[in-house]
Amino acid sequence: METTLSFSGGFWIPLICLIVISVVLRLYRKTRPEVHPGIRLMLVLLRTAALLSIVLLIADPVLRSSRQESERASLCILIDGSASMTLRDRGMARSRVLADLLKDPVWKNLSAAHPLTASVFRNDSLVRMDDPGDSIVFSGLSTNLAAALDVFQNEAGSRHIGGVFLLTDGRNNRGEYPLESARRLSFPVYSVLFGGSGQPPDAVLAGVSANDVAILGSEMPVEAVVRGPGLEGRTVTVRLYSGKDLLEEKRVIIPAGGLDQTVRFTTVPVEEGFRSYHVQILPLVDELTPENNRRDFAVQVLKGGLRVLLVADAPHPDAAAVRRALAGREDLSLIPLTVKSGTAFYEGAWPEADLLKDLDAVVLHHIPSGKTPPFVWSRVRDLLIRGKKPVLFVPGDKPDLAALSAVSDLLPVGSWRLTVSRQVLPEARMPFLSPLGGGDEQGYADVDWKSVPPLLSAWSDVKARPESRIWLEAAPVQGSASSESLPVILARDMQGDRSMAILGTGLYRWDLSTAPGMIPLLERVMNDAVRWLAVPGGGRPVRLLRDRRTVNAGEAFPVRVQVFDEWFRPVTDARVRINIRSDSSASDHDLQHVREGRYEWETVFHNDGILRIEAEAERGGRLIGRDTTFLAVRGYHAEFMDTRSDPVLLRRISEVSGGWMTTPDSLAGRLETLRFAPRRKVTEKETSFFPRGWILGWVVFLLTAEWLIRKRLGMI
Repeated sequence: METTLSFSGGFWIPLICLIVISVVLRLYRKTRPEVHPGIRLMLVLLRTAALLSIVLLIADPVLRSSRQESERASLCILIDGSASMTLRDRGMARSRVLADLLKDPVWKNLSAAHPLTASVFRNDSLVRMDDPGDSIVFSGLSTNLAAALDVFQNEAGSRHIGGVFLLTDGRNNRGEYPLESARRLSFPVYSVLFGGSGQPPDAVLAGVSANDVAILGSEMPVEAVVRGPGLEGRTVTVRLYSGKDLLEEKRVIIPAGGLDQTVRFTTVPVEEGFRSYHVQILPLVDELTPENNRRDFAVQVLKGGLRVLLVADAPHPDAAAVRRALAGREDLSLIPLTVKSGTAFYEGAWPEADLLKDLDAVVLHHIPSGKTPPFVWSRVRDLLIRGKKPVLFVPGDKPDLAALSAVSDLLPVGSWRLTVSRQVLPEARMPFLSPLGGGDEQGYADVDWKSVPPLLSAWSDVKARPESRIWLEAAPVQGSASSESLPVILARDMQGDRSMAILGTGLYRWDLSTAPGMIPLLERVMNDAVRWLAVPGGGRPVRLLRDRRTVNAGEAFPVRVQVFDEWFRPVTDARVRINIRSDSSASDHDLQHVREGRYEWETVFHNDGILRIEAEAERGGRLIGRDTTFLAVRGYHAEFMDTRSDPVLLRRISEVSGGWMTTPDSLAGRLETLRFAPRRKVTEKETSFFPRGWILGWVVFLLTAEWLIRKRLGMI
């Protein structure tokens, strides 16, 4: 150990001390009145001690000591705990070979010379083991070699890691490419390869493709990709199930050359709701593992198409454009009626009561007007008032105000005035979100409203009802006599009773416009309006954003919730919680606000099955709203998609880090040749020679004592 005393002032400190002593002696060489030499000596000592203490305080003397120590290299065993380690090679499971290897006495000999620890990595986590001989559960759904190596590199600064023994089959299927992590390591990696690089016979269901949403009673296509390494020319049976019910079975021949074989199924959903399906290859006696023979998926089965009644007062370009826009939807059954005269329609007769009972929405074009036959208006009025059907009014410029008053409570408009028609230019009032767009987070923000053709409108002084919202406004065309803005699209939601109105004519121009992004505008508006009218919850303030309905087990899944107030402005200070419930468990979690009223939380689901996710938001103790969705977790095993070991990757990891790769049979001999040098570590310690608080107290005491003596002797 080396010890040194240093001052911040260096060689000036002794000189300053000599100056201090000489100045004090000069001051007390003569005193008035004259005092006894002994007292004068005492005063000199007090003053000198006080001033020298101040000098020492400024000089800040520090006692430094340094010690050199030798730190032994620690060694780490990093064990692959993924499910692929349960596979068999030449009749023996990789996990059994690993367990036998960990019992080898060579590890005990190694731990006698170096601290030895063991850890198991699976998925994205790493678990420390108390004893390398402890039993290991090989249940990981994925392998992330880079994340495991990064953990030890982060610890390398606090302890001397001599090397890491990586016991794995090398099949990396998650995270960043591990070779980049290996290049950052400050210690060597000694890899032990388990499994063979050859491909044993194995039937693999490599993928399943199906729509997330299907229509009740309509055909739903399902495609499965079958792979059969080592099974070329053999026939396998592939089945499609809904729960436990077998829907379809096909026999396919595995192609040569390792090519994939696509199997196509077609099924018709017979029940509405969230439905679970799976495709399975019947296991073969001699295949490597049946764990990769099945893929689960889920489908949201919606009601068998919306049924919409479109009633037009007469043939009109707008009515034809609206009809084309709605007729293009496969999941919508449109019943068009165009009044011809009296009780007659161009398309036939008024629908039967049973058909009208199942209507989801009604669209009225220029009804009621002065030309609407009483028969037609009475049927429509009865449908709206007694049948309580959601309605979209497109009243035109000449509505029959007397007839319209009979359904005034259903209108989203509270008061208005009709004038001469004028051109108006639509412009988004709330482009961030509208009830249109089917819950689309961006609404119609992508529309360039300046490029939208103008409409004609005779409506003015329009006031929305208290329960209504204005979702699109229009400004008068430049040069128009009026300068006021006009609500063009209004939406009303009164405890589930919904209605909308479009106050303008010339909608066919939106259908014919060729401006960038405007081709689908009328189709978007009409289809989204009908969906909002027919599907409850379209205007809900709390929304679980459903970008996926299925997720693979072991895969990170972000839960996202959007929260709005009653005006659909983003809420940034809400408390958002989600409840995740399965058949066997339930848990609650808080979400963090990210931006613009969006809250997120990420998790990993490890068990397959159907989950119910409910989001709830509150602010200031007041409930804002709730939303619920379902998520299917598929029992997907990335570990069994390719069952071969990867010696090339392991060899490169070892080489770039300064280690080597071997097999379990050769490990003992390689370990006996390893030598790990200790690390020289210098420990330095600094100690302040004088505590500042005590020195200051000492200076005050000395100066006070001197002052009292001088005062008593009359020297002051």
